[in-house]
Amino acid sequence: MEGAGVERDDAEALKWFRRAAAQEDAEAQKNLGHFLWHGRGAPVDKKEAIRWWRSAASKGSANAKSNLERYLSDWDRFVIDVEDAYAAWQDWLQRAFIRIIEAILSGPRDNR
Repeated sequence: MEGAGVERDDAEALKWFRRAAAQEDAEAQKNLGHFLWHGRGAPVDKKEAIRWWRSAASKGSANAKSNLERYLSDWDRFVIDVEDAYAAWQDWLQRAFIRIIEAILSGPRDNR
């Protein structure tokens, strides 16, 4: 992550890490997580950092796995899993509600 002969610009580096991470590059995902965890180039966002590290770790990045182990306690992992589950539940509930409203608005079915 060192640029020879250029001035350090964390915001610019963060921009390029985001682009590469979006293309599923595990090294960029690991680096993006590092920048976000430490607030380099953007405000600290530990939740997003963890998501990028998890993505990189799932692609085999040993450094991302190490970061997750080093920075997260068991409690942090539990809280994040609960938050993710709650968000998924809210999404499901919203979709179910929309289907119910659509069914009500479409009127009764003729079951002959």
